[in-house]
Amino acid sequence: AGRKELASAEAHRVEDGGIKDVAWCPNLSRPYEVVATCGAGAALWRVELSLPSGGGDRREHNPTCQLQQLKELIPAGERCCPIWRCGWSLTGTALALTPE
Repeated sequence: AGRKELASAEAHRVEDGGIKDVAWCPNLSRPYEVVATCGAGAALWRVELSLPSGGGDRREHNPTCQLQQLKELIPAGERCCPIWRCGWSLTGTALALTPE
């Protein structure tokens, strides 16, 4: 989990302005979520939640979250204006990014 957290920290560094907006893609029966983030750059992420299965004491089974960067759309190191807003179409087939 530490490596994936490091990947997210590197994608939107605080000194570059951090994350300005987050947009969840409409989920059309996928077993995972697709999330877009923007700030100094823009990236697509795969988020998969694993909930405890079966009976027993729920305190023994902690839910887990796996984060994987799918694609860096605009590298954070690029010298372009920051991306302030991101949003998905209703069907989740198009992503819009808006600079200043």
